[in-house]
Amino acid sequence: MPGLMLFRDVVGERHSVRSFLLQPVPEELLRSPSNCNTQPWQTHIVSGAKRDALNKVIPAADDAGQLTPDFSFDTRDFHGVYRERYKDQGAAYYQAIGVKREAFEQHRD
Repeated sequence: MPGLMLFRDVVGERHSVRSFLLQPVPEELLRSPSNCNTQPWQTHIVSGAKRDALNKVIPAADDAGQLTPDFSFDTRDFHGVYRERYKDQGAAYYQAIGVKREAFEQHRD
């Protein structure tokens, strides 16, 4: 598929203002990027020995081709809660820049 990127490549291209340190990040500061606020994940936070084990297993599985994208970032594929979040994010964006909903709806056709 043209334009499809592996998750590790997407993450690898992101820029973090905070350098990665050995100290854990406080849970209340944890955030994750989301395409159109769809939030297509269930997050599991691990540390210590479990994190170290996963840090070896996951890249090896990906290198072996055993992992595949489980979410399409093509907005035409959004359904259920993902579609609702996408639409809500769009509405909030256009409201923030002063575009009335009627004008947006006219340009969608």
